[in-house]
Amino acid sequence: MQNIPPVSSAHASPQLQASKWMAQQALLDFSEMQELFAILEQPQLYLCGSLWTQEQFKEHKKVFLEFYQSYVEKLKNGEMPDLTQCRTYFSACLTETSDAVYLQDAQQEQYILRPKQPIIQLQHHTMNYSPHDEKMRSMVFGKDIISWGIQFSYPQMYLDTTTNTVKQTNEGSHPNGSLFKTLQRWLRQHSLPITFIVEGKAIPTAIRLGKKCTEWIKNEPQLQKHQLQIQ
Repeated sequence: MQNIPPVSSAHASPQLQASKWMAQQALLDFSEMQELFAILEQPQLYLCGSLWTQEQFKEHKKVFLEFYQSYVEKLKNGEMPDLTQCRTYFSACLTETSDAVYLQDAQQEQYILRPKQPIIQLQHHTMNYSPHDEKMRSMVFGKDIISWGIQFSYPQMYLDTTTNTVKQTNEGSHPNGSLFKTLQRWLRQHSLPITFIVEGKAIPTAIRLGKKCTEWIKNEPQLQKHQLQIQ
């Protein structure tokens, strides 16, 4: 069970201001997601953007993994995932320490989590094909989007509120920077960049697919709906 982040007002703990986010999108098998968390040495994971009680924050990593397992099972069975639930349960912060985030008091002993130091941001990754420039675009909205796992992001610059200066995340000691590098390295070893085939044309991307997903990705209902293939 993970730690409960400290409770603080927004004034006492200013929310993270960061920019130049590095992003990596990947659809992983559930067993691969479990392996990734193990390689990262069981980091803290907290859901963001929704109201939770303090006790619920202890269970967020378990809740995330349980939902991710059901998400992958739906894709394997050729079923469409619930996009609203994906946005809720895939919006998260990944961090080595709970000190990088805080709980902002909202209402009736419920809290919303805010980052105050550089963290790895998780988001539901969506994409679609743009026929205008013949590219796959990530993090798009609309009824024709394709749900494709998680986007992992980490900032390159942030505002250090103790000195009120802009710093790069590679300056000094940033444990979550090392965490993100480990994540990137694992993804390079255990997933592949995807080339989509659209109307006979190859569309290379940096979007990744876990190697264990190749056993069932042909059942993915959204690829069939949009007449996409994977090379």
